[in-house]
Amino acid sequence: MKNATRLVAVLAILLACAACGDDDNGDSNNVSDTGTTNNNGADVGTDTSTEDTGGGGGGVTATGDTCEAIEFTACGGDLVGTWTLSSGCVTPSTLPRYTECEPVDIAVSVSPAGDLTLADDGSFTVNNFAFDTELDATVPKACLNEGESCTDNEIDDEGVEAGDACELNYGHDVFVRDPGSYTVDDTSNILALADDGGFAVGNFEYCVDGDTLQLRRTDVTTHEAILTLTKQ
Repeated sequence: MKNATRLVAVLAILLACAACGDDDNGDSNNVSDTGTTNNNGADVGTDTSTEDTGGGGGGVTATGDTCEAIEFTACGGDLVGTWTLSSGCVTPSTLPRYTECEPVDIAVSVSPAGDLTLADDGSFTVNNFAFDTELDATVPKACLNEGESCTDNEIDDEGVEAGDACELNYGHDVFVRDPGSYTVDDTSNILALADDGGFAVGNFEYCVDGDTLQLRRTDVTTHEAILTLTKQ
């Protein structure tokens, strides 16, 4: 399967920060791109349209680097320190742009890297912090909009015919490149990150167990994402 054009976003798999990108003066903000793009650069982010996309209740079967086998409890703990992103998982619950499509089979591949340092003064810094995700989806042709095909659709214009289905690829290069600040809700064990430009990076349930930190994204509905980090 050919690789789709990669998304640069801020810790948001399948979702994006609408306020980010280059400003009118040409100066780069803290995030260099927004939305999810296919090979033509078309937006394939969360679908809010009401057009008929075929299918039924959005049945998705995900395999690969998914979160089904990951046990997570938001236990809290001491977050201060430098943490290396060692592994991660993503379980998509819908297909972008074709949210009512079923059945859909998605193979997930995750490539984590980099360090996150949480200081005791409420600031954070990052070093090559990236959470790259690639998804290969087998999508029934009936889910496509009128006039679309396996090679001309909302997700991947380099798709492959597979009988009554299309094999489509979409991926995300997700990284944080700028420092910022964080707050902690000790009651709910929620870690909230925001960069120095004021953009929300994300809210995460967290659990520190010895030298292991797990973060579970709480502010998205299209997927489950859990990051596992190891203390240096």
